Amino acid sequence: MVTENVKDFAGERGVAFVCVLKSRLPSGGMHVHLAALLDAWVKANPEPYLGLHWR
Repeated sequence: MVTENVKDFAGERGVAFVCVLKSRLPSGGMHVHLAALLDAWVKANPEPYLGLHWR
């Protein structure tokens, strides 16, 4: 799951959460940058641990 809403999901168990703050992405074409960031993360973490992951 990808979210910026860490507060509501921080206690969840059994799921890998990728937390991305919009403020860390360029405002122009944010969706393109987010897709590239997530693609790189997936390639670097083929078997992610359960819990929060920050990007």
